[in-house]
Amino acid sequence: MDHRGTTLEEALRKSLAQEHAGRHRRHAMEQGRSVDLEVFPPRPTSHKQTLISPFRAAAEVVIAGYNWPSPTDKILGVRYLRCIGGTVTLRSLGLLERVKTHAENVALGRFRTQIWQRARRIGNGTFEHSFNQRYHFGKVLFSLGRARLSGRFRGIAEQRPHGRQRVKGRASIEFYDQYVDPLSIEQRIRERAKIDIALPDVSGRPFDIVDQWTIDIDIDR
Repeated sequence: MDHRGTTLEEALRKSLAQEHAGRHRRHAMEQGRSVDLEVFPPRPTSHKQTLISPFRAAAEVVIAGYNWPSPTDKILGVRYLRCIGGTVTLRSLGLLERVKTHAENVALGRFRTQIWQRARRIGNGTFEHSFNQRYHFGKVLFSLGRARLSGRFRGIAEQRPHGRQRVKGRASIEFYDQYVDPLSIEQRIRERAKIDIALPDVSGRPFDIVDQWTIDIDIDR
């Protein structure tokens, strides 16, 4: 067995034993009698509680020894396995500019073309155009996978001389992904802790990765 894993699990068992002993000590004092603490080893109140400590201990061992694809993948994986939850922004991860560049290549260039084509059909006037699709962002970061990208454009179409068409406006772009153990690390932990069932408190906690930005669009052709 991994030495670190043994140390963590022993520490957790010791902590539980001390907590249990403290409760019995207080109870004995209230009853005006003494008690041999060793007679009362800690006993879990449910099957779920018997799994939480081994899972957490095994999680810390796997976190320390896993060959993470990148430091950012580790940050996200640790957040999931330690059940921190909440929401993370691309900016906080230092990924916003790379995601924007990738989004331009896989989606926003096409979005601009669709906006101009829509303006061409309208001729003159204000209009809106939007999209909402999933795209693969694994080239930016493995853990992102297939994330949802959506955009809404508001602007003005204007017919120009010599058959030209102009469209001008602004689009708001939103990125959304939910992190749910894309590296399948949780299975490694279950195998190490010998847990073969899934319970809400004996697993990681999913969380959202989000951000938004705007792009100005001015096409005349």
